[in-house]
Amino acid sequence: MRPGRVVVLAALPLLALAGSPQEQPTLPWRAVAAQQVAQQVTPVVLVVTDGRPQPVPQPAHRPPAPRTVPTSGAAPEQAPPPPPRPRAAAAVPSAPAPGVPRVEAVRDGYPYAHDTTRGADPWGFTKRQCVSYVAWRLDGLGRPVTTRAGWGDASGWDDTARRLGRTVTTRPSLGAVAQWGAGEQSPYYGPGSTVANGRFTAGGAGHVAWVTRVYADGSVLVTQYNGTGDRTFSTMRVRAPRYLRL
Repeated sequence: MRPGRVVVLAALPLLALAGSPQEQPTLPWRAVAAQQVAQQVTPVVLVVTDGRPQPVPQPAHRPPAPRTVPTSGAAPEQAPPPPPRPRAAAAVPSAPAPGVPRVEAVRDGYPYAHDTTRGADPWGFTKRQCVSYVAWRLDGLGRPVTTRAGWGDASGWDDTARRLGRTVTTRPSLGAVAQWGAGEQSPYYGPGSTVANGRFTAGGAGHVAWVTRVYADGSVLVTQYNGTGDRTFSTMRVRAPRYLRL
């Protein structure tokens, strides 16, 4: 896994400075307004998912057009007020499928949550990476995985599992390991959403996460480290490409 960061880039207009401010020509107000509109740019937000930036263009902000005042004595025509915007309902997490209990309350008990050394954990993985977190969860259940046994980048965990005779399936289960290959995408559910409304993209080293809940539509709630490239704990609801029963 690789650490990542969120970067907001916005192109800024370059103004050639020639002479003193007194020497700059004074433009009519209409030309100034047109120049300001032309200078509006569309910023590009780099959304980091597990260390892999995905550029997402954002709509540019446009200043309101100047109001035209009629030359006659008539009052200017007033635009009708916009309709009231509906209030957004509070985000309520959807309930799990009937009969499917949670493994535990969603919490972060990972012992290296505040480590800043970027050193190796007892299983050979870099601390605060997704593989380290999942290795810690598996070790707590008496099912350790280590780099010495061939478990490396998350992108190759499915191949290692097959080689060692472990189950690799598209059917989720509690306590399974959700796994993505390098750059692999899957449906993502925004907070409180009961339908997939986005895409999760793994980084160049793939991604693994721990399944804590299974929903009736086949999606899962996972806990993870470095899911957004910042080496921290988070949760998300997704439908992973595959699940490893280790």
